[in-house]
Amino acid sequence: MRKPLRVNPLRLFLAFELTKPARKHINQLLDLLRQKNLSGFRLAKRNNVHMTLKFLGNVPRECIPEITSGMEEAVKNTAAFTLEIQGLGAFPSLSSPRILWSNVHGELDTLLQLHKRLEDVLEAKGFPREQRPYFPHLTLARRQRQLCHSDLQHLKSLVVIAQAFGRKSLLISKLSLMQSTLSWQGAVYTRKASVSLPSPFAE
Repeated sequence: MRKPLRVNPLRLFLAFELTKPARKHINQLLDLLRQKNLSGFRLAKRNNVHMTLKFLGNVPRECIPEITSGMEEAVKNTAAFTLEIQGLGAFPSLSSPRILWSNVHGELDTLLQLHKRLEDVLEAKGFPREQRPYFPHLTLARRQRQLCHSDLQHLKSLVVIAQAFGRKSLLISKLSLMQSTLSWQGAVYTRKASVSLPSPFAE
C-alpha cells in the first residue's frame, strides 16, 4: 500500500511590509553599504527588507486560516498608524556588531500594544510566546566573520554618513503572514495572507 505523501511545514513569520517610499529609503541605505565596500557582513537583498513582529517557526500549511483569524482579532481595535525609520545601528553594539539595522521611531506605544495583542491571541491558539522583549527594527545585514579594527572604524564612519539620510515615514496599515524559503542565494519571502488595520477615519 502506498504511503501518503508528507507535507513539509512552512517557515512562517508575521511582519509589516514596507511602503514604496520606505523601501526606497532602505534601498538607499543598502546601496550606501555596498558602494562603501562594507566588509564582513552579508547584506539584505534590495526590496527584501521588512519589519518582523513574530517568528512562528515551522508550521503546517493547514494552520494558515487559524493564524489569519488571530491576526484579524489582534488588529481589529488598532487603527492604521505611522512609524519612522532612521539611520544605521548595530546589535548588540557598534564595537561588537552581529546585526546591522535601521532604527524605528514614531508611534511606538501603538506598535508595542499591537505586538502584545498578537502574542496574547496566538498564545491562546497554541503558539509559544516570545520570551525576549520586542525590539522593533529593520535588519540590513548580518555579520559573516570576525571584524578587525579597521572594519569597525569603517562601520562607525558609515553610521555617521547614514544620519544624513534623515527619517522616512512608514504607514502601518496592513499586517502580513510571510513564508521564508531558504536557498543558497539567501531567504526568499512570500506573502501567504494579510489583514488590514482599520482606517483611523472610520466611524
